[in-house]
Amino acid sequence: MLGAPVDLRTVSPSAAVERLRAARRCAVDAGDLASASTDAVLCVAERLQRGDPLASIEEEARPWLELAERAGAGAASAILRWQLGFLDALRARAPSAASRAHAPAVGARADGDEPAGNEVSLPVADAWRHLYALELAYLRGHLDEASQQAAVLAELVASSPEHPAAASFHLFAGLTHAARAREAAPGARQAHVAELATHAAELAAWSRDCPEGYLHMHALLAAERARLAGDVAGAVPLYERALRSAHDNGCALGASLAYEVAASFYRDLTVQVLADVYLRRARAGYLEWGALAKVGALDLEAPHLVHVREPCEGFGAARLDCASVLRLGHALSTETTWPQVVRRLTSLVADHAGARRAVFLSVRGARWAVEHAEGSSGVPETIVDAVLRSRERVVLHDARLPTAYASDPYIAARRPRSILCLPIERHRVVLGIVYLEDDRVPGVFTDDKVELLALLAEQAGVALENARLHGEQLREIAERQEAEAALRSILDNMVDAVFVSDRAGRVTLTNPAGRRLFGLADPPEDATMSQEELARRIRPVHPDGTPFKRDELPMLRALAGEVLSSVDMTAFHVRTGRAIHLRASAAPLQDERGAIAGAVVVGVNVTESTELDRLKEQFVRVVAHELKTPVAIVKGYADVLRRLDAPPPEVQRRLLDALVRGADRIDRLVTDLLLLWQLQTGRLVLAVEDAVDVGDLVGRVARRLPPEDAARVAIEVDAPVVVSGDRELVERAIVSLVDNAIRYSPGGGPVRVVVRIQGRRAQIDVSDQGIGIPSAKQLRLFEPFFRAHTDTAYDTGGLGLGLYVARSIASMHGGSVTVASEEGAGSTFVFTLPLPDCGAGPPHAARPAR
Repeated sequence: MLGAPVDLRTVSPSAAVERLRAARRCAVDAGDLASASTDAVLCVAERLQRGDPLASIEEEARPWLELAERAGAGAASAILRWQLGFLDALRARAPSAASRAHAPAVGARADGDEPAGNEVSLPVADAWRHLYALELAYLRGHLDEASQQAAVLAELVASSPEHPAAASFHLFAGLTHAARAREAAPGARQAHVAELATHAAELAAWSRDCPEGYLHMHALLAAERARLAGDVAGAVPLYERALRSAHDNGCALGASLAYEVAASFYRDLTVQVLADVYLRRARAGYLEWGALAKVGALDLEAPHLVHVREPCEGFGAARLDCASVLRLGHALSTETTWPQVVRRLTSLVADHAGARRAVFLSVRGARWAVEHAEGSSGVPETIVDAVLRSRERVVLHDARLPTAYASDPYIAARRPRSILCLPIERHRVVLGIVYLEDDRVPGVFTDDKVELLALLAEQAGVALENARLHGEQLREIAERQEAEAALRSILDNMVDAVFVSDRAGRVTLTNPAGRRLFGLADPPEDATMSQEELARRIRPVHPDGTPFKRDELPMLRALAGEVLSSVDMTAFHVRTGRAIHLRASAAPLQDERGAIAGAVVVGVNVTESTELDRLKEQFVRVVAHELKTPVAIVKGYADVLRRLDAPPPEVQRRLLDALVRGADRIDRLVTDLLLLWQLQTGRLVLAVEDAVDVGDLVGRVARRLPPEDAARVAIEVDAPVVVSGDRELVERAIVSLVDNAIRYSPGGGPVRVVVRIQGRRAQIDVSDQGIGIPSAKQLRLFEPFFRAHTDTAYDTGGLGLGLYVARSIASMHGGSVTVASEEGAGSTFVFTLPLPDCGAGPPHAARPAR
């Protein structure tokens, strides 16, 4: 390897240049011209890597080429000629005599040159020639040639990984592979991605050793890797890191490369405004570098970004310095945020106008405010208002003379001499105003200065607009990233399964809960799959066991525009085959134009509750059966004994009657519990009859009462009342209300039952003169298992289900049950049902046998 007296891997290019120059001076003083020539080669290489102006590098390199040739330093002189040939090619001019000597043009081997003394051999030094050929091919956009040069150079660097050319090789080779990957067919793309990863890893090590010199290189390749992986949110901060590092450490070439690559990134995202901003800054950087060939190529690629204004002929004796305008414009274009542009602009106009004070005023509509000042922040408001209204500049060569603004309080108090106030516009909109002042002498702002500042103001308008757009874009990206992160966090922490598909039905997102629920593999194995593939894996079926047809799948129905809620289904775990009971909801996803762009399905795992309901159903049925069977046996034998030809003695008869009543009570309790379970699980279905005579039902209830209770019940039927409903359930509700009235009339008071038509409803009033109900307990009267007189002298026992069952039956028929009660004065329960012509009756359905 060409020797390096300075460890270039651990110091930045800027520090390396100074150390190499010092080492070169020491070598010259010692008479070691071969070592001095080596130091000159490395110094030029570091300056090229840093991005110093090419004209300045050529000025330093040319004398050292002559010295190296006189000293017989073959390798050093060959490399210096390659470097000069690289400069000529970048500056778009014919090769100079020095670079043509001995025919060692960039990309051509100089086999005739031999090393002198103890210099290394040309095959190793050849790495420099291939490096500059690689860089030139990449900058020209000749990716095939760049790939060839990178392949040759890879072998040379592999044999000498600490070669000073290694860092630049990894950068340009990595960028070449990134560009090739974006153009390659899917089969060839992965090879370029792998090569890019290798070069990025090498630069990661260099950047750890010296972040000042190499962090921007590694960040740029890392951004390209994220871009190729489709990670937009990850690529954006990496591009910005590359730009910041290059700017902060004076790596002008690195900044230009980062701007150009980031511009293509934003162009691919169709963020054209930001792409134009970055490409314009890349062009300005290459122009400052002196790479006119590259600038010309960019102008052909994007001619709309060329903003060059030639000086006019009528500026008096002086003509504008276009180089100064370009230099100032470039200085503005390197800033990326609004505050940075404002500060740089204020400083530049103050320096180049020779003003003692400079103030930038931001404008929002018809209002302005001081945003930044070099010196004090006071301004003459009348002048600023005039500039804002007219959008024309105001120049006062001597503000102490009588002018239209002489009465302004600021001018009267501060008595400035020279004043210049000019607007900064973009698309006929004033973005800001620059105010300049000098209080020493009049006539500071000459015509040529004013015109120079006017041109600078035009470029400042572009820079301010770009900074505003850039800020808005970054805010939008940050907001999008924040929203995506919040959504991702929500999805990752949801307990319900979520599936999202695109318009074609491909499942593009499955949250962790969904993958765990069905045993699906984590991405990237199951990154995307068709809806049909997902259905094939989880095998969804209806609750009755029939498989879902394709057009019944919730996601495909949502893609057709349907919104579904609580679709019951059963699916199966991919690995274990375990049944999973789901309640799925689905909805279409729409784009900004309202067109369906995809669908989302949310599945709630109801396996536990479904299995629990099934167990409860089995339990209730088994318990009801097991309780009713012995009760029926006991009651049957008791009835047999009571009906024997020889009547039992009185005591035995009373015992048998008590036994029958107890069996009847147990039967009612079991029946009530079964009915409660059916009501609360929605399993109770009405068996509706079209003509149910309510008066007849009330009479049947009274006739089935014990004689002592029947004697207390008085029935009044105003007119025949016929409804549609479940005869058995309506009778059960009436029994509950009558039984409740009898039990809570402990003194044996009368119970009055009135059947009538009230408006468009059948009404049954059940009234007693019993103990009544405390008002505080009436709100909970119809809750299951609530008994208003628990633990009182009037507690008659029971489960507290009668009133709950009565109201539930009334609600199922479209009716109601209400109560009016006064403690100590009795209660009246009002049971209503709609008449058949009201259109609000119960649905007709067959009830299974109970």
